[in-house]
Amino acid sequence: MFKSYTIHIATLAGVIILGLAAFFINSTVSRIVQQELEKSLVTVLQTARSGVRTWSRENQSAARIAAQDKEVRRLAGEFLAMSHLRDDLVRSPFQEEMRNQLRVVYEGMGYTGYFLIGLDKLSLSSMRDANVGKENLLAAQPKFLDSISAGETAISLPLLSDVPLRDSRERLVEGLPTMFVGAPITDDGGEVIAALVFRIDPGRDFAALLERGRIGETGETYAFDRNGLLLSPSRFDDQLRQAGLIGPDQVAMLNLEVRDPGVNLMERSRPGVAPEEMPLTRMALSAVEGAQGSDLDGYRNYRGAPVVGVWLWDDDLGMGLTTELDVSQARRFLNVLQMAIAAFTITAMGLLIALAVLFLFNRKREIGREYWVQQREARFSAILSTATEAIVTIDENGLIDLFNPAAEAMFGYQAEEVTGKNVEMLMPGNYQSKHNLSLARYLRTGETTVIGTGREVEGRRKDGSVFPVDLALAEWQTDGKTYFTGSMRDLTARVRMEGRLREAQKMEALGRLSGGVAHEFTNLLLPIIALTTSSISDLPENDKVAAKLKKVLQTAEHGRSILNQIMDFSRQRSVDRSKIELVDVIGEAIALLKVTLPPRIEVLFCSDGFDEIALADPVEIHQMISNLGINAAKAINKEPGRIEFRLQRLEIGKTHQKEPKELKPGRYAHLTVSDTGCGMNKDISAKIFEPFFTTRLEGEGTGMGLSIVHAIVTGHEGAISVESRPGEGTTFDIYLPLGELPVHEDKSSYDGIAYDDKEPAAAALITRKEESGAEAPAVDETRENKSPDTEPALE
Repeated sequence: MFKSYTIHIATLAGVIILGLAAFFINSTVSRIVQQELEKSLVTVLQTARSGVRTWSRENQSAARIAAQDKEVRRLAGEFLAMSHLRDDLVRSPFQEEMRNQLRVVYEGMGYTGYFLIGLDKLSLSSMRDANVGKENLLAAQPKFLDSISAGETAISLPLLSDVPLRDSRERLVEGLPTMFVGAPITDDGGEVIAALVFRIDPGRDFAALLERGRIGETGETYAFDRNGLLLSPSRFDDQLRQAGLIGPDQVAMLNLEVRDPGVNLMERSRPGVAPEEMPLTRMALSAVEGAQGSDLDGYRNYRGAPVVGVWLWDDDLGMGLTTELDVSQARRFLNVLQMAIAAFTITAMGLLIALAVLFLFNRKREIGREYWVQQREARFSAILSTATEAIVTIDENGLIDLFNPAAEAMFGYQAEEVTGKNVEMLMPGNYQSKHNLSLARYLRTGETTVIGTGREVEGRRKDGSVFPVDLALAEWQTDGKTYFTGSMRDLTARVRMEGRLREAQKMEALGRLSGGVAHEFTNLLLPIIALTTSSISDLPENDKVAAKLKKVLQTAEHGRSILNQIMDFSRQRSVDRSKIELVDVIGEAIALLKVTLPPRIEVLFCSDGFDEIALADPVEIHQMISNLGINAAKAINKEPGRIEFRLQRLEIGKTHQKEPKELKPGRYAHLTVSDTGCGMNKDISAKIFEPFFTTRLEGEGTGMGLSIVHAIVTGHEGAISVESRPGEGTTFDIYLPLGELPVHEDKSSYDGIAYDDKEPAAAALITRKEESGAEAPAVDETRENKSPDTEPALE
């Protein structure tokens, strides 16, 4: 229930939150605007750079084509062969020929003249006689001429002309900017003999390309050399003349260095220091050092005005390029946004305070209703959080709206991982299409067979595993929207239990059947064994019939051994359990196993200090160890190998990850039997405990050994499992309960076999006894060692 001071605190908190939100929004907007501004500046700069590079390549290509012209090369050879005295060069008939030959080139490209320059940097031919016979102006740029002498085309940086040039008004003016592009002229052997250079008016194309980068009212893109000398026109010549940085009749291009005057010349008419004492601007200093950078916080340009900008140094062009914009213009849009954010924040704070006052007036009437709603929501939340069934609510688009803790435990997702996502993620692939079609059909027609009823479906966990689910689906509406709530129970345990029950029933039925069959066949075999034995004793030692009867006897004994295994599996005999030192019994069985197995197989036993008492049948324990050992030996086959037995104490129901689910909590003996044999795949592992299942060839095994082990373990109320992979050996995990266990009476057990004297075989035995006058041999099926030595179960 809210109090008035709570509203005050909430209002204050709201004001603070609005202030923080405004600050965050303002910071975010500032960052975004700066990022967009930087992108725009970089785009302008890169466009200008690309344009200058393209223009430079076009001019170099034109110069190279002209220099390779056959007639130009001939005339160049003529100039080189004649006297280089100025008067001789001027009066040479080759001057007019060269000028006519090159007129098409320089007029077509808009050049203002040309030079034929020898390797001694002397001008041999030009449009103007005044230039002929003199050291060429480009001698001041040795890098330019040196690159041409090396066989490359080159374009110079802008420089002041040594002769008057015509300006835009066709007036001859001293000291105008000019540029040159040149290419080597070679002889027939490919050696460079001269340079052909054309004069370019930088104000025509070069300057125009950079002037396109003038953004808004104050933005400009310009070029400069390594000394910071401005190589392109400035849009602020008038301001620079007023500040005294250039003369009244000068332009900034080639007359101004990009230096920081220390003050804003837009606010003060004169800089504080002499131009030569000014440092390069932060931008120019970074660029001439070869860096590419940007500054959106603001720095002074050559006018002293605070600007933002981006810059780079282009080694191919031999110049630096920058795009700058006054801070006042760059931040104009941001300032408007910031003012709008401030106005919105102040308005929102005012509305919040007004709403708080209004809320206080109306709050008392709503307290009762709000309290009831809170209680209902709390109960609903408690029901959802404590419900044992998974509850999932989706909207009419199939998007998950609610996901309770039981659903989290069932599917392995946290609620925030699935909320707002399609419920398909909780279904296996074969259910997804059916669900979409069913939902669409229901929303279209209202027809359904699943809402309001329960059915069994399949779910998919986060790890991808599929499991059975009992689903009950309900529909409800709120705020004009349709929702569907599913209540689910995990049927994995029930399905597993049903499977175990079916398996147990199958094994029990199979045990009863096999026991009865074995009983009947034993009744038939024992008289055969007795009569055959008696007949052998009546015949001479070397008699051929006696030898045949011995084979009959051997075969009958082998059959009796198989029947004994079936009797062991069916458990149709007396159970004699007693308190035993389990480690001693297992140790004795392993010792006997070591003697039985070939020396190439190493048998190890580790008991880890085990000293517990178990209520068990020592004969069965012996048989279990023997069957497991012989089974492992068969898996190892004829290769050297190792069988390892490990016995340790285990508390079921605590933290052991591998403990079988079917065991009750308590103390158990955990016996692991590992071998280095051939291993098994999953399909074979699933069948090894089934009677008569074997992978051996006919006559090499009966497939009963591991079935008997399983019967022994489960008869002691324990559990057994197997892990194996082909080529990686096999490990059996056996769990036997410790302490005293209730002994269950086995009503089907018996000590011996009763024979019906009406049976033909029994009658024959009695007849034989009467004929011999001796007692018929007593028959007892109890065997001290029940481990078959010739027919072990195979993996």
